[in-house]
Amino acid sequence: MVADGDQTNFRPQFKDEGTTVPCEGKVGDIFVYSGTFPDEFDDERLGHGSFWLCTRSSDREGHAVWRRIAFDGFATCDTPMLADPPKDVPELRGG
Repeated sequence: MVADGDQTNFRPQFKDEGTTVPCEGKVGDIFVYSGTFPDEFDDERLGHGSFWLCTRSSDREGHAVWRRIAFDGFATCDTPMLADPPKDVPELRGG
């Protein structure tokens, strides 16, 4: 078994609450967007959710900057072990 402890569940922002990240944030803040409505079953194989990390805090002159984290794999409780991360991840570029 890989993890036996408690899981942290961040309350996501649901589709009916808007589709933008918060204007306020501090570096290291985490934001979860569900992509579904509350209590709606997510029928996508890998889920609609996205995970965002604040990389620049908001200040008097601008809003926080959020970066979406791209996932390179998935696991379920039926997966015997987590796979090694890919070795051929393309270089990140702005866009």
